[in-house]
Amino acid sequence: MMGAARSATAIMRMPWKNLPDALKVSLFMGLVEFLRSGFFVGFFPLFGLEVLKIPLSYVGFLTTLHYGTEAGTRIFAVWLANRFALGVGFVLSAVLAFASFYFFLWSPPVLYPLWAVTWGLALAPLWPRIAAYLRQLARPGFEGRSVSYAWLIIGPLIAAGSFGVGFLSKHDLAWGKSALLFGSVLMLAAGLALFNLRFSERLQKPPPKAWRRYLPLLVPAFLQALAPHLLTTVLFPFLKQSELGVQDVAWPLALSGLLFLAAFRFASVYADQKDPANVVTLAAVFAMVGFGVLGFLPTDVAVDVSIPAIGVALGLYLPGWNAVIVRALPEGERGEGWATLSTASGAAFALGPFVGALAWDLIGPQGPFRLGLFLLALLIPYYQLYFRRLLAHR
Repeated sequence: MMGAARSATAIMRMPWKNLPDALKVSLFMGLVEFLRSGFFVGFFPLFGLEVLKIPLSYVGFLTTLHYGTEAGTRIFAVWLANRFALGVGFVLSAVLAFASFYFFLWSPPVLYPLWAVTWGLALAPLWPRIAAYLRQLARPGFEGRSVSYAWLIIGPLIAAGSFGVGFLSKHDLAWGKSALLFGSVLMLAAGLALFNLRFSERLQKPPPKAWRRYLPLLVPAFLQALAPHLLTTVLFPFLKQSELGVQDVAWPLALSGLLFLAAFRFASVYADQKDPANVVTLAAVFAMVGFGVLGFLPTDVAVDVSIPAIGVALGLYLPGWNAVIVRALPEGERGEGWATLSTASGAAFALGPFVGALAWDLIGPQGPFRLGLFLLALLIPYYQLYFRRLLAHR
């Protein structure tokens, strides 16, 4: 009885020693991603086609350029940003992202590559530094959850950007633009509020042999990021072609949210205390269901299964993957380790829109989902056979 009570208390307990700072940092990262996802996924494709009259391929190129810049410069950006106070770096990133967004709206399209690169550089050091900072704030035994719980703030804001701004823009571009303008002001204010934040982790050069412990994580980091980002440029064309509106996806999304919370609650404790390899494996299985039904069944039937299954997959994956990283990365170099793994996932973010569009052209609207199903299937034996051995030595 006492053991059950202690377990319930552990589930409800926040994983950070400094709750206000953890919440402020998570909110800032969520607003950064709201603006980015809202612009590149929800607003820019429609804005480019309907207002600017530029080819969708140019929109895809700019999206790839943005994510590619963030991924390709991440290790150097973290190394450089670590020479400054954490809060100062956040303010600089917020200012550059804010300026890039406004230049996209009010400068000629020929300059767009410059703003895509600038925005990518602005965001390059954020995820690794925030992950390392949240890990430093973790209570004993809550290391994996210290990052996972931040996603309860960040994830809904990404969804609000991608889908909320997307559906607003689909109805009226002015509505989507207004939401982004409001979000950009909130993001800048959140960044300025962190100006005095300090990060006391001692900087050190990673021992050469220690890198070998987490380099094998690059394979799943790339594949599991590539699968969902196959949909970046084709998502709203797919919804439009399928004639799906908000009312058609409302109840699956609501169910998905409830299932996400239930899966997240279970996985957060299980991954930290037992075996995160099982958690990420189960996440891949549910994601395969989500992609598979959309790849092979009629869309109006598939969405009722796909969206809830993907909600479960996300709820399992976030705590599971974060626990894998915390266990696998050597102490004292998690900032650089997060940067390396984020570079692999960032490369997938950049490549995904192009590969997904190519799959659409070659196979049809269901092509990106079928390709995603194949990529996710590759992960399961890797998780079970390799992760278990890797984590057993930690």
